[in-house]
Amino acid sequence: MTLASVTTADGFRFLNDGNTFLYIEEQNAAGVTLTFTPTKTVDSLAVSSRAVVVTASQNWLMGPWPTKHYNDASGYINVAITADEASAVAVISTQ
Repeated sequence: MTLASVTTADGFRFLNDGNTFLYIEEQNAAGVTLTFTPTKTVDSLAVSSRAVVVTASQNWLMGPWPTKHYNDASGYINVAITADEASAVAVISTQ
């Protein structure tokens, strides 16, 4: 598994096939919050974002995400992140 550093400037995104997981290693002393924004609407109302708080020195595996709820028009999930490059992520598909 190859980990990539992430930064707060633009967040990051990854392709989601419905069987995709996101692994994160958090080395930042302050921890990090990842925010996943669903693209689905209910009765023309936006669905609330999902915020996941990963505290310092924790490793998390998140997912899978339903494609019809989280994918943008290009098949990606977009993620906002609050910490710096002390966070490392890998995307894993079980398909």
